[in-house]
Amino acid sequence: EKFSEYLQSLIKVASLQTSFLAMDEALKITNRRVNALENVTIPKIVNTINDINRELDELEREDFTRLKVVKRKKEEALKLEEKLKAAEKQAKLLEQSLEVKVSTISINDNAIPVAASDSTTTAPKKDGKKKKNKNKKSEDSAPVSALAEFEEDEDVVFR
Repeated sequence: EKFSEYLQSLIKVASLQTSFLAMDEALKITNRRVNALENVTIPKIVNTINDINRELDELEREDFTRLKVVKRKKEEALKLEEKLKAAEKQAKLLEQSLEVKVSTISINDNAIPVAASDSTTTAPKKDGKKKKNKNKKSEDSAPVSALAEFEEDEDVVFR
């Protein structure tokens, strides 16, 4: 009877020993996996994350530099456009100041063009010759009040 109790106890101990060995083996495998994760896999992932962050920082710096260049070129283009507009405006003003605005005055059924400009040309006499002095009245031309008014004005020149 005691032998059978000892035998039952021995079987339980053997069974527990087998379970402990299996658990020990599983624990060793788990420890190897933990060590592999801690010492190999996690450092590789951290290095990959760092590499990605460095690459993103570099791309961000490149984009910033590219945006600065684009902004500078845009500002240069705007300045150039402003200069062009100013030059066009100045050219238009020059053109307007040089442009002859012609109106006609009928004198004895003959149309005489009247123009406002900065030139010093004078109106021709009836015989086709130009006057030498615009304040001096020609003997050949009949004094007409409208014509006399225009001859006295310095900005108006007859052609």
